[in-house]
Parts: sequence; C-alpha cells; structure tokens
Amino acid sequence: GGADYEVGSAEGRYDRVVRERVTMGLIGGYRNYNYDDAASADAESVSVLGSVGMQLDQAWTLTVAAGVERTRLDAVAMQPARTHTSLSGNASLCRQDTRENLCVDYA
Repeated sequence: GGADYEVGSAEGRYDRVVRERVTMGLIGGYRNYNYDDAASADAESVSVLGSVGMQLDQAWTLTVAAGVERTRLDAVAMQPARTHTSLSGNASLCRQDTRENLCVDYA
C-alpha cells in the first residue's frame, strides 16, 4: 500500500527575549507533498504557531509552541479537492552542557 512521494518544507522563526529567562516568538511553516501515484492526493500545508521558551536553570530549557495548520489536498479520481484545518503543537525539553546535549521532543 506504499507509494513513492517527495516532501519539500521550509520554516521561519522569530524569537524575542521578553524576560531574562523567557522568549516568545512566531513560527511559520510550509510543506508540499508530491505523490508519484495518481491515486494519491498531492497536498500543501501552511502552519502558524506561537512559541514560548523558558530557561529552567543553567542546563535545562523548555520550549512549547501551539497554533493552526491548514492543509489543502488536490482532487483525485472520485474525491474532490478539500481543505483541513487543525490545531498543531510541539514541545521540547533539552539539557545542554559543555559535553553533551539531550532533548526530548513531542509534536
């Protein structure tokens, strides 16, 4: 049931320090899905998220982001073109020191 496909994506971020240990920002993203199989719908997705980053202590940081994602699927065979809008979010907890980095991510 698999199909060959290509995915292209781009992301832009803007962060601003609002307090000594807190940043706030915006994340904009774009993805394009191009399937080789004519029965699979090609798609484009655009997302906008707000983010907050916190320096928990000298080594630990927490970053969370939430927003909306809108995906448009092209028409194929017996299915018309359609658009889906959904909530989108992610979180990252990272520990960084001079010798190692460790991150746990959720999307």
